[in-house]
Amino acid sequence: DNLLYGRLTTILSTLRNGYKHLAATPLNSSKTFITASVFWIANLLALQEFNDYLLELGSNINNQWSNYLKWLRPHACCKKGGVDQDSEGNGIKPFAINEMSMLAYYH
Repeated sequence: DNLLYGRLTTILSTLRNGYKHLAATPLNSSKTFITASVFWIANLLALQEFNDYLLELGSNINNQWSNYLKWLRPHACCKKGGVDQDSEGNGIKPFAINEMSMLAYYH
């Protein structure tokens, strides 16, 4: 993946002051795909909240998975026979359902 060159200590104050919880790097201008290559976790609570989000997503607790698909649809539709098909059989392109779009939705 990507490497962060240079001394991390030079950006620590920026991360600490600007991102109180989690921060990651968008891969496109609409921020529908985000990479964890540079991923800042500010504290244990932020990590616990993110972990809870992933568990809710995977189990569709509070309709988390359904809401994620609804959010993703305008950015990654349509493919005949894709995921979460509409009445015409068009669904979300399967490749778009990945950790990068899940990070973007969490954001």
